[in-house]
Amino acid sequence: MTQNRDILERTHLLDTLAKAADATVDDPEGRGFLNDTIEQLKHALNDESDQVDVVSSRLLWMCVALSYHVRAGRLTHVAAVRWLERPDTRERMTPRAVLYLLKDYLDSMDELDDSRSEYVALMAECALLADDLTCLKISAVLMRAVPPAIDFVSWMSTWRRLRARLVTADAWQVDDQAALDRTARRFEDSVPDHDF
Repeated sequence: MTQNRDILERTHLLDTLAKAADATVDDPEGRGFLNDTIEQLKHALNDESDQVDVVSSRLLWMCVALSYHVRAGRLTHVAAVRWLERPDTRERMTPRAVLYLLKDYLDSMDELDDSRSEYVALMAECALLADDLTCLKISAVLMRAVPPAIDFVSWMSTWRRLRARLVTADAWQVDDQAALDRTARRFEDSVPDHDF
C-alpha cells in the first residue's frame, strides 16, 4: 500500500481527478463517476477496505448466465439463488453492484428481443440479498413491467418476498399491488400441467 500511496502522491493523481471533476460541470454523470473514484481511492489509501465499494461486471454476467440456465430448464430458480447466496458472490453484492445490474437492464431493455423475465427475477433476488431499499423499489417496478418467468411459483415467491420487504419499509406502491394481484389472478388459477 505504501508504494501505491507514494505513486499517487508523487503523480498528484487525486488532485488531477478532483480538478477534472470540477471541470465537468455540464456532465453530472461524469462528475459523479470521478467523485466516486476519488472517494474509493481515498478509502483504499486509508486502509478502509470495509468502505471500498467498487462495481465489477462479474455479478452481472453471473446473473445473465444463471438466467439462461434457468430459462433453458438446466437449473431451477431456487438453485440459481443458491449460487447468488454463496459467500464469494455475496461479498460482491453491494447496493452499488446491484444498482449497476438494474441500470444496465434499464438502459438496454428497449433493445432486447424479449423481456428476460428470469433475469429480472434474479436481479430482484440480488436486491433482496443486498437489502437496499432503492434496489428493492426498482426491482418491484421491473417485476411489474415484464411477464412472469416460466417458473411461475418462484416468480410469485420473489414478488411476495419483495412485497414483504417493501411493506415493512412502508415503500410498497398501489401499482405494485395491482400488478401482483393481476398476475396472481391470471396465472395462479390456470390449469396445472399435470392435468393435461
